[in-house]
Amino acid sequence: MSTINLILISFIAACFVITGMISLIQPEKILNYLGCESFSRNGKNEVRAVYGGLRIGIGLLLLATVSMPGIRTGIFLTVGIFLLGTILGRVVSVLLDGSPTTLTWIITALESLQSGILVFVLSSTH
Repeated sequence: MSTINLILISFIAACFVITGMISLIQPEKILNYLGCESFSRNGKNEVRAVYGGLRIGIGLLLLATVSMPGIRTGIFLTVGIFLLGTILGRVVSVLLDGSPTTLTWIITALESLQSGILVFVLSSTH
């Protein structure tokens, strides 16, 4: 893997791990961002699992591709499709629910950038 691709994949992995850690350790921050005023145990559990554990796992998978070239294509495709699905969900929400906050637009742009980076890295390794 080239140095630039390593830097790009590390950036995406870091984004996933950092947001995952915040969600795992402080689910209230995510719930507050989502506009939830009360936090049930089930709500915190869901945030810790989906926004926390899942994102950390995705970040670690991306980091594993650095030393395991045989899994790169599958992982890059999987994470890319995951990100595209997230973006699709946000677009549907805009159409059905109206425009979200500025922070949500920034997150959408970051997810789009990450998806584009994965396509770039995938195409440059084949």
